[in-house]
Amino acid sequence: MRTIHKYPLHGSLVLLPKGAKIIEVARQGNAMQIWAEIDTEEEQFENVNIVMLGTGWNIPENAIHLKTVHDGEFVWHFYEVKS
Repeated sequence: MRTIHKYPLHGSLVLLPKGAKIIEVARQGNAMQIWAEIDTEEEQFENVNIVMLGTGWNIPENAIHLKTVHDGEFVWHFYEVKS
């Protein structure tokens, strides 16, 4: 069954069920979180590499933009980096 789950964003690697689709990135409380559509019956997991970049920073090769988040006086750009 497909559902939406929330995962804390600590560092750059997030363990998600294989095939997960990230649909949102936002600050909730004191931490950045991601929300992803997942298949609850998926038994395989994969590390997804997510980077948070400031405006004007270099974007890594093979990076796919996920979301731009306004965080007080800062603006962060989140990318998934494919290997």
